[in-house]
Amino acid sequence: TNVNTTNVTATNTVTAPTVGVTTVDLGDWTIIQVGSDLIFRHGTTNRFKLSSAGALTVEGDVTAFGSA
Repeated sequence: TNVNTTNVTATNTVTAPTVGVTTVDLGDWTIIQVGSDLIFRHGTTNRFKLSSAGALTVEGDVTAFGSA
């Protein structure tokens, strides 16, 4: 089944083999594709970038061995 619309609202689980999008909105967080990079944004501020080569660039400090 093809759905051709701008906004889709689901009340249950949506299963799809592939979803072709360049932006994923998760509420306060947004993941956007810019070229071949992924930008992770909180609100309107870019927080970190993951390049297609695997390089991770962050806005603030990186903490190792902390707790989430």
